[in-house]
Amino acid sequence: MKPLQKSIMHCVVHGVRNNHNVGRREVGMPTKVSLRVLIYLCLMPVLGMIHAAGGSASSLPGASASTRWKSVVLWTNQILSATLNYLPEASLADEDYMFVELNNQTGEALGVAQAWFDLSGTRVNRATKASVFMGGMTSGVIYNGNLPPGRTRANQHGVFECGLANLGLPPREGFQVDLVAKGNVRLSDNTSFSVPREGVKFGFMWRYPTREEMASMSLRFKELLAHPKYEFGHGYRLHSLAAVQEVADAASLEELLAARKSRQNSVDGRNSAVQVLARRFADDPTVVQLYRKELEEGNFRAVDDLLAEQLWNRDWAAPLVSLFENTGQSSLLLVLGYHRPDWATNKDQIAHLAAGLLRHRHLLNTNVTFLAAGDLYSWCEAASEAGDIGARSLVPVLRPGLDDRRIAVHPQEEGLANTPPRQRVCDVALREILKIVDGSSEPAMLKAKTELEAKGTARNPEAVADLAIAALKQRLE
Repeated sequence: MKPLQKSIMHCVVHGVRNNHNVGRREVGMPTKVSLRVLIYLCLMPVLGMIHAAGGSASSLPGASASTRWKSVVLWTNQILSATLNYLPEASLADEDYMFVELNNQTGEALGVAQAWFDLSGTRVNRATKASVFMGGMTSGVIYNGNLPPGRTRANQHGVFECGLANLGLPPREGFQVDLVAKGNVRLSDNTSFSVPREGVKFGFMWRYPTREEMASMSLRFKELLAHPKYEFGHGYRLHSLAAVQEVADAASLEELLAARKSRQNSVDGRNSAVQVLARRFADDPTVVQLYRKELEEGNFRAVDDLLAEQLWNRDWAAPLVSLFENTGQSSLLLVLGYHRPDWATNKDQIAHLAAGLLRHRHLLNTNVTFLAAGDLYSWCEAASEAGDIGARSLVPVLRPGLDDRRIAVHPQEEGLANTPPRQRVCDVALREILKIVDGSSEPAMLKAKTELEAKGTARNPEAVADLAIAALKQRLE
């Protein structure tokens, strides 16, 4: 075996242990490295000599050579390095305020399964020194797919635009933002590189935009409205600008309606156009008539626009009631629940809602005491909707539930990230019937608690509910 071959083989066996520049998944633990990567590590001195002789990495598309930029190294090695570039002083007008640069030094494309990045930290008012809550500025996947040789900006999925939206418009005095960068890259062969466990610290000043910058942001807002893209970055950027009143006021009603029509949801920023509509034009006859027509046609994108609670007109209650009677979609009751005073005294609309509930929630048409245990959770959900509707005609439907002491358990409880609370069927029936007959369950529950206290008996939640159930049964009889 020739000397160079022996050297390479020695590196393959011992290189990981001796190389300290390879990014690590965790501090103190070895990183998984493929055979190809190990060979490159062994050739690092050769590659270094080639680079010194005149070889250079490809230029970074769109990168600024301005001295305004600062950078911090996330990790570095001769395979794949990562650097965070940022403006030490930036405002909401600086759309290109930060990016991660991945440097593939292997001379061939690398398959990136996922490059993940996270920024968390604090922001402090520069004048008052008061801390303003910011749990995390942004987080997510910044790159996947084939990474070409040389330097590449990694911002495929709008992670940094999300950071703009979360930072928002600061007070006039601005914020000092101090952050900790964390992240990692996992290649398709399971080789991985990562920021050290403690992260990389850096900071920058987030200042209030100048008058000229405000004007440029207004133009940018109108430009984004006119050219929709179904991309997270587009939606986040539109959201960050729509939240600034001076900027959003530059758009006309016609521009906002056109932008809304050409968009689907929050990914492309439809919600941002609707947010401005709600603030400026909620009672405009054009907007009122448009939504009434769309709701009458069963347009559920229009329903989604109303779920944010910002856009509303009482003329929309009637088509929402009709749409629920026909479809039974829970989101319709949610919207109506936000604006209960606009329909709760209309007996005709309440009757239609009750009829729709019984038509689409078949379990309510069966005495709950005859249902299997697996159906109890769905029955309780439907009972809650009955209480929200408030029709007295639904009380006899819920009445058998007062005698059912079984626990309603979500059928997929073990697989859920957030486990729904377990409830007795009788407790749900009690709460919802009291909402219908009294408007709230609180007076009856307080009365039962007071009676138990006066008797000096146990007043745990179940005992209080049992006494309230007994009292409600007497009232209903």
